[in-house]
Amino acid sequence: MRSTVVRIFTALVLLSSCLAFAETRKPAKNNRPVAYPETARQMHLSGTVKLDVLVTASGKVKKVEVLGGNPLLAAAAVQAVKDWTYEPASSDTTETVIVKFDQQ
Repeated sequence: MRSTVVRIFTALVLLSSCLAFAETRKPAKNNRPVAYPETARQMHLSGTVKLDVLVTASGKVKKVEVLGGNPLLAAAAVQAVKDWTYEPASSDTTETVIVKFDQQ
């Protein structure tokens, strides 16, 4: 039992150290914010949308996939993120983007 726990812990440590070296990029500062859909505002709809964004080496968004969230909010998030640009990198990367819609 103890050896199994040690093996699992070791595997997790190795995995986390590998993930620490993954290349991540921040969007350029001139990207437009995500617009809150008027229909969602009228419905007092709020929530979080999680996206997987494939970014080319040149920094352009190639593909956006919705991982979760309300479809109405997700459509607005996808539309905005498609126009974002990122800092150039050595290769294509996949970025996780979380967009929070909170009515205030």
